[in-house]
Amino acid sequence: MTDQMHGHAKGKRTPEYRAWHDMKQRCQNPHHREWKNYGKRGITICPRWQSFKAFYIDMGPRPSPGHSLDRINNESGSYEPSNCRWADKKTQDRNKRTNHFLEFDGHRATLTEWAERLGLSRDALSRQIKKGVTVKDLVESRDSLQRKNIANQRSACAGPPQRWATGSNGAVL
Repeated sequence: MTDQMHGHAKGKRTPEYRAWHDMKQRCQNPHHREWKNYGKRGITICPRWQSFKAFYIDMGPRPSPGHSLDRINNESGSYEPSNCRWADKKTQDRNKRTNHFLEFDGHRATLTEWAERLGLSRDALSRQIKKGVTVKDLVESRDSLQRKNIANQRSACAGPPQRWATGSNGAVL
Protein backbone atom coordinates (compact mmCIF):
# COMPACT_ATOMS: atom_id res chain seq x y z
CA MET A 1 0.00 0.00 0.00
CA THR A 2 1.17 3.49 -0.67
CA ASP A 3 0.51 6.70 1.20
CA GLN A 4 -1.24 8.04 -1.87
CA MET A 5 -4.49 6.88 -3.38
CA HIS A 6 -6.87 8.28 -5.94
CA GLY A 7 -8.14 11.71 -4.87
CA HIS A 8 -5.83 11.87 -1.85
CA ALA A 9 -2.41 12.31 -3.39
CA LYS A 10 0.09 14.56 -1.64
CA GLY A 11 -0.52 17.31 -4.20
CA LYS A 12 -4.24 17.40 -3.38
CA ARG A 13 -3.96 17.27 0.45
CA THR A 14 -7.58 16.44 1.32
CA PRO A 15 -8.74 17.02 4.91
CA GLU A 16 -8.46 13.29 5.59
CA TYR A 17 -4.93 13.19 4.22
CA ARG A 18 -3.94 16.26 6.28
CA ALA A 19 -5.42 14.65 9.43
CA TRP A 20 -3.41 11.47 8.80
CA HIS A 21 -0.23 13.40 7.97
CA ASP A 22 -0.53 15.68 11.01
CA MET A 23 -1.19 12.67 13.26
CA LYS A 24 2.02 11.07 12.03
CA GLN A 25 3.99 14.29 12.53
CA ARG A 26 2.73 14.80 16.11
CA CYS A 27 3.57 11.23 17.09
CA GLN A 28 6.70 10.45 15.09
CA ASN A 29 8.58 13.68 14.42
CA PRO A 30 10.55 14.96 17.47
CA HIS A 31 10.94 18.32 15.69
CA HIS A 32 7.19 18.91 15.35
CA ARG A 33 5.78 21.62 17.66
CA GLU A 34 3.21 19.20 19.16
CA TRP A 35 5.65 16.29 19.66
CA LYS A 36 5.84 17.00 23.42
CA ASN A 37 2.08 16.41 23.75
CA TYR A 38 1.97 13.25 21.65
CA GLY A 39 5.08 11.28 20.69
CA LYS A 40 7.05 12.29 23.79
CA ARG A 41 4.10 11.18 25.99
CA GLY A 42 4.09 7.75 24.31
CA ILE A 43 1.13 8.31 22.00
CA THR A 44 1.72 5.98 19.06
CA ILE A 45 0.07 5.03 15.80
CA CYS A 46 -0.93 1.46 15.12
CA PRO A 47 1.23 -0.20 12.45
CA ARG A 48 -1.73 -0.49 10.07
CA TRP A 49 -2.15 3.29 10.01
CA GLN A 50 1.36 3.94 8.78
CA SER A 51 -0.43 3.70 5.43
CA PHE A 52 -2.87 6.45 4.49
CA LYS A 53 -4.95 3.97 2.51
CA ALA A 54 -5.53 1.79 5.59
CA PHE A 55 -6.28 4.88 7.71
CA TYR A 56 -8.86 6.06 5.16
CA ILE A 57 -10.46 2.61 4.84
CA ASP A 58 -10.87 2.47 8.63
CA MET A 59 -11.94 6.08 9.26
CA GLY A 60 -13.83 6.89 6.08
CA PRO A 61 -14.44 10.43 4.89
CA ARG A 62 -14.69 13.27 7.36
CA PRO A 63 -18.44 13.87 7.96
CA SER A 64 -18.22 17.67 7.65
CA PRO A 65 -15.69 20.51 7.64
CA GLY A 66 -16.48 20.92 11.36
CA HIS A 67 -15.08 17.47 12.22
CA SER A 68 -11.50 16.52 13.00
CA LEU A 69 -9.63 13.41 14.13
CA ASP A 70 -10.19 12.64 17.81
CA ARG A 71 -8.79 9.99 20.13
CA ILE A 72 -11.56 8.71 22.39
CA ASN A 73 -9.16 7.89 25.23
CA ASN A 74 -6.82 10.80 24.91
CA GLU A 75 -5.03 10.27 28.22
CA SER A 76 -3.08 7.19 27.19
CA GLY A 77 -4.78 5.86 24.09
CA SER A 78 -2.94 5.69 20.83
CA TYR A 79 -4.15 6.28 17.31
CA GLU A 80 -5.88 3.08 16.22
CA PRO A 81 -9.30 2.22 14.76
CA SER A 82 -10.91 1.32 18.09
CA ASN A 83 -9.80 4.59 19.72
CA CYS A 84 -10.44 7.17 17.00
CA ARG A 85 -13.41 8.98 15.53
CA TRP A 86 -14.29 12.09 13.57
CA ALA A 87 -15.57 14.57 16.17
CA ASP A 88 -16.99 18.07 16.09
CA LYS A 89 -15.42 20.93 18.05
CA LYS A 90 -17.79 20.61 21.02
CA THR A 91 -16.93 16.92 21.40
CA GLN A 92 -13.22 17.65 21.00
CA ASP A 93 -13.35 20.44 23.59
CA ARG A 94 -14.93 18.06 26.09
CA ASN A 95 -12.32 15.39 25.46
CA LYS A 96 -9.12 17.15 26.55
CA ARG A 97 -6.79 15.94 29.25
CA THR A 98 -6.74 19.48 30.69
CA ASN A 99 -10.50 19.46 31.39
CA HIS A 100 -11.78 19.75 34.95
CA PHE A 101 -14.00 16.75 35.68
CA LEU A 102 -16.56 16.56 38.47
CA GLU A 103 -18.36 13.47 39.68
CA PHE A 104 -21.67 13.11 41.48
CA ASP A 105 -23.98 10.14 41.94
CA GLY A 106 -22.02 8.00 39.48
CA HIS A 107 -22.00 10.67 36.76
CA ARG A 108 -18.62 12.03 35.64
CA ALA A 109 -18.70 15.10 33.43
CA THR A 110 -16.68 18.18 32.61
CA LEU A 111 -17.25 21.46 34.39
CA THR A 112 -18.95 22.76 31.23
CA GLU A 113 -21.31 19.77 31.04
CA TRP A 114 -22.30 20.13 34.72
CA ALA A 115 -22.90 23.86 34.18
CA GLU A 116 -25.26 23.06 31.29
CA ARG A 117 -27.11 20.43 33.37
CA LEU A 118 -27.49 22.86 36.26
CA GLY A 119 -28.50 25.82 34.12
CA LEU A 120 -25.44 27.85 35.10
CA SER A 121 -22.68 29.46 33.13
CA ARG A 122 -19.32 27.69 33.26
CA ASP A 123 -17.83 30.66 35.10
CA ALA A 124 -20.64 30.74 37.69
CA LEU A 125 -20.18 27.03 38.41
CA SER A 126 -16.42 27.45 38.62
CA ARG A 127 -16.84 30.24 41.19
CA GLN A 128 -19.20 28.07 43.25
CA ILE A 129 -16.77 25.13 43.20
CA LYS A 130 -13.90 27.43 44.27
CA LYS A 131 -16.05 28.58 47.22
CA GLY A 132 -16.35 24.94 48.30
CA VAL A 133 -19.88 24.27 47.05
CA THR A 134 -20.17 20.69 45.80
CA VAL A 135 -22.02 19.40 42.75
CA LYS A 136 -24.25 17.51 45.20
CA ASP A 137 -25.18 20.79 46.92
CA LEU A 138 -25.97 22.42 43.59
CA VAL A 139 -28.02 19.47 42.28
CA GLU A 140 -30.02 19.26 45.51
CA SER A 141 -30.56 23.03 45.51
CA ARG A 142 -31.70 22.92 41.87
CA ASP A 143 -34.04 19.98 42.54
CA SER A 144 -35.56 21.75 45.55
CA LEU A 145 -36.12 24.89 43.48
CA GLN A 146 -37.72 22.85 40.68
CA ARG A 147 -40.10 21.17 43.17
CA LYS A 148 -41.12 24.62 44.47
CA ASN A 149 -41.67 25.88 40.92
CA ILE A 150 -43.81 22.85 40.05
CA ALA A 151 -45.90 23.35 43.20
CA ASN A 152 -46.35 27.04 42.34
CA GLN A 153 -47.37 26.16 38.78
CA ARG A 154 -49.94 23.65 40.04
CA SER A 155 -51.54 26.20 42.35
CA ALA A 156 -51.53 28.76 39.54
CA CYS A 157 -53.31 26.26 37.26
CA ALA A 158 -56.14 25.99 39.77
CA GLY A 159 -57.02 29.55 38.83
CA PRO A 160 -57.85 32.48 41.02
CA PRO A 161 -59.98 31.91 44.10
CA GLN A 162 -63.66 31.66 43.25
CA ARG A 163 -65.50 34.84 44.18
CA TRP A 164 -69.01 33.81 43.24
CA ALA A 165 -70.95 30.85 44.37
CA THR A 166 -72.44 28.78 41.58
CA GLY A 167 -75.37 26.47 41.56
CA SER A 168 -75.42 22.91 40.28
CA ASN A 169 -76.21 24.19 36.79
CA GLY A 170 -73.17 26.54 36.85
CA ALA A 171 -75.23 29.68 37.18
CA VAL A 172 -73.92 32.41 39.47
CA LEU A 173 -75.96 32.57 42.66
